Amino acid sequence: MSASPAPTPDELVRGTGHALLAFNVVVTGAMLTIGVQGAIASAMAGFSGAVWSGLLIACYAAGIALIVGSLVSTIGAAIFGAPLAWIVSRWLAREPRRWVHALAYGATGLVVGAIVALLVLVLLPPRAPHLDARGVLIGSTPQLVANPGLVWAALALAAVAAGSSVWGWWLATRRTRRPSRRTPKR
Repeated sequence: MSASPAPTPDELVRGTGHALLAFNVVVTGAMLTIGVQGAIASAMAGFSGAVWSGLLIACYAAGIALIVGSLVSTIGAAIFGAPLAWIVSRWLAREPRRWVHALAYGATGLVVGAIVALLVLVLLPPRAPHLDARGVLIGSTPQLVANPGLVWAALALAAVAAGSSVWGWWLATRRTRRPSRRTPKR
C-alpha cells in the first residue's frame, strides 16, 4: 500500500464542513432525544400537562443547540480545528495506514472539542452572585463550580467532536484513498 498523497485545501474545507455538519446533527438530535425522553417520563409519571410543555421545551432546546452550537462549533473549527487538521494532515502525508489517520483525526477532534467546550464554560456568565448586606456584588460562583454537570457535558461534546472529525476526514479523503480503476488499453 502506498502512502497517502499530500492533502489539498479542498480536502481540508470538505473535511471541516463534513465534521461540522455531523457534529451539529448529533448534538441537535441528542437535545431532541433528551427532551422527548423527559416528556415521555413525565407522561408515564402521570403529569399529563407536562408532556406538551416538555415537547415544546425539547424543540426549543434543540433549536437553541442548533443555532448556538453551529455558531460556536464553526468558530471553534475555524480557529482551532482546521489549522490543527492541516498540521496533522501534513504530518500524516506519508503514512499509508488508515487507522493511524483515523486515530490522529479523532485525537485532534477530541482536543479541539475539549478546548472549545472549556472556553465556553469559562466564558459563561457566573452563576449565583454574592451580595453583601448593602446589595453590593462581592463575588460570584463560576459555572464550573456551581454546576459540575457541565464538565460531563463538555466531555461528551468533545467525544462527539472526535467522532465527527474522523467522519469528516473519511468523507473528505475517500476519493483519494480509492484504488484507481484504470481500464486497460487494447
